[in-house]
Amino acid sequence: MRTRVEAIAAQSVVGRLGLRTAEALVQVELFDRSMTLAAQAFTSVVPIIIAAAALQGGDAQPVGQNLATHLGLSHSAKSVLESAVPPASDVFSALGWFGILVLIVSATALSRALERFYIRVWSARKAGLRFAWRWLAAVAAVVIGVLLVQFTRSVIEPRSGFGAFGFVLEVVIWAAVWLITPWVVLNRTVSFRMLLPGAVLAGIALAIMGLVGRVYLPIALSAAAAQFGVLGITFSYIGWLFVLMFVLVAATTIGQVLVTDDGATGRILRGEKRPIAP
Repeated sequence: MRTRVEAIAAQSVVGRLGLRTAEALVQVELFDRSMTLAAQAFTSVVPIIIAAAALQGGDAQPVGQNLATHLGLSHSAKSVLESAVPPASDVFSALGWFGILVLIVSATALSRALERFYIRVWSARKAGLRFAWRWLAAVAAVVIGVLLVQFTRSVIEPRSGFGAFGFVLEVVIWAAVWLITPWVVLNRTVSFRMLLPGAVLAGIALAIMGLVGRVYLPIALSAAAAQFGVLGITFSYIGWLFVLMFVLVAATTIGQVLVTDDGATGRILRGEKRPIAP
C-alpha cells in the first residue's frame, strides 16, 4: 500500500519533492539534530552575547538590559533578565579578558555541530584540523548576524516601527548568515549557488520566527521566571532555541532537496540549461 501511494505521489512534481523532503528529514534526524544545535547554541552563543552586552554597557547600564536589547525582547522582559544576569563588573571579574578568549574558543562547539549537520545534508567530506579556523569564522558569522538583527531593530523601531522594511532586512541578514556559515564550515566544497535556496528559506523562516518571538518570548520568560526563577528562564530559552534550530534544519534540508532535484526545479536553481532534444 505504501509503495503504491509513493508511486502515485511521485508522478507529480510536488509529490516527488515532498517524498524526497520527508526522506531527507528522516535521514538528517530532524528532532535530534535540532536539539543538539539548540544546546550548543545556548552554551556557545548566549555566553558570548552576555559578554558583548557587558562590554557595550560597562558599569553604567545593566547587562540584562543590554542583553534584552540584543535578543529583541520588550521592556516588560528586561526586569526579568536584570535579576538573572549579573552586573558588568561581576561578569568581567568572573571571566577576565583571558576567560572571554577561552569562551570564544570553546564556542566552536556550535561550529562543529553545524559542520556535522551540513556534512550529513550535503554528503560532504570532513575537513582536516588545519582548517580549524573555519570554526571560529562560523561562530563569528552567527554572532555578528544576531547583533546586526538587534541593531537594525533598535534603529528602525523608534522611528517607524517594525514594518515590511525591517522584516525584509532581517530576511537578508539571516539569509547571508546561513549562506556564509555552511560555505565556511564545509571548507567551500559546496558552492554559494547550491547553498542559496536553503539560505533564503532559512532567512524567511527565521525572520517570521523573529516576529513570533517578539510576542512569545516576553510572555514565556515572565511566566517561567515567576514559577521557576532563573531555571525557568533557562528552560524557556533552550525551548525557543530548539524551535529556531528546528526551522533552520528543516529549511536547509528542503533547500538541498530543491537544488538537487533532477527535474526542472533543480535545473533552474542550479542555473542549468534544459538539454536540447536531438
